[in-house]
Amino acid sequence: MYRHLLVTVDDAPGGIDAIGDALELARAVGARVTFVLPAAAPDSRLSGARLPGHGAKVEAAARAQGLSHGIAGAGQPGAGHPGAGDASPGVLAGELGCDLIGVAALPPDADAVARAQRRQLLATSGVPVLVCPSRRA
Repeated sequence: MYRHLLVTVDDAPGGIDAIGDALELARAVGARVTFVLPAAAPDSRLSGARLPGHGAKVEAAARAQGLSHGIAGAGQPGAGHPGAGDASPGVLAGELGCDLIGVAALPPDADAVARAQRRQLLATSGVPVLVCPSRRA
């Protein structure tokens, strides 16, 4: 089944639900998880790296579940690193050998840029994308 999940971590409503769903799926199938943090430096993929805000939380959650995990940066300069440049989750998933991408569902009031990026991901990704709905009303 799935061996390596790429999960985006952002401030979207329902983002924490998407992380929880991905961790549950990874645990159930024995998959590794790589979290994509928009503000992470490319070398923060190293286990135990100091991470701001959400990074520390998702890393702790993955450890608590006993999952193999990593952190990848997105939108950061630095040639030669997965997560370097302005790579989309689809590109990162391919570079990292992921076989599923997990993202939070966009809220109804998401801006045009976020909607366009999501449409692009869903239309062009060579890796399947799991869109996790928010459980919050």
